[in-house]
Amino acid sequence: MEKSTRELEHELQKADSLQDFTRKNAPELVVPDAREYLLKLVAERGISKPELVRESLLERTYGAHLLATGSKRHLTREKLLLFALAGKLTLDETQQLLKYGREGALYVRDKRDQALIYAFKEQMDVAGTQELLTQLGLKQLST
Repeated sequence: MEKSTRELEHELQKADSLQDFTRKNAPELVVPDAREYLLKLVAERGISKPELVRESLLERTYGAHLLATGSKRHLTREKLLLFALAGKLTLDETQQLLKYGREGALYVRDKRDQALIYAFKEQMDVAGTQELLTQLGLKQLST
């Protein structure tokens, strides 16, 4: 991806037709796969798939199925957040992961999302984040 989203939006506004825009920018319009993006980031941190599943607190087999290459299982917002915490992703990386997974970004005006943003800022693990959510009377991330 060479062009920014803003550049693409500007080009779309000026395009004579949607077809011309799409044809001209086809390589730029591919949304990366959330699973691949996640696994790339955790591999860069030296975290293996089994470690990621263990740290996510998901059941081992279920977690492995979710991360399997070519898996048809949709990674929900909850699971993406669990894996992001387990993989020690930054807040920016997590927001990008949610975007690639076609899930809503963490929103600072939402109380639960506030707690999750704080957890990423403090580099909390899944267990610590779950405890924080419970202390605040908020719903834990579903495992």
